[in-house]
Amino acid sequence: MGRERLFRYGARPALALDRLRRLPGDRIAYRVKYAAAGRAKHRVMTPLELLARIAAILPPPRFPLIRFHGVLDRLGILHETATAARAREVTDDEARDDDHT
Repeated sequence: MGRERLFRYGARPALALDRLRRLPGDRIAYRVKYAAAGRAKHRVMTPLELLARIAAILPPPRFPLIRFHGVLDRLGILHETATAARAREVTDDEARDDDHT
């Protein structure tokens, strides 16, 4: 069940195409998923406006979307301490392996 859900999530389109409608006059209507009471349920725009909105939410190339903190933060003090301790463990294990051979 877990893999199937993962594959379905990965296969989803980036934009809900069933909420897009082409209107006369070269306009596009996008149905808003959660419209507040008294607010418009559709956002009407030109194709260029739609592309500008899509481009605004895309991250720039090579821009990490995940931020790490604490031990996982590459520049953090805790990371240096944890990796130094792990490096000592590895060298101790290698030294023990060399003694046994």
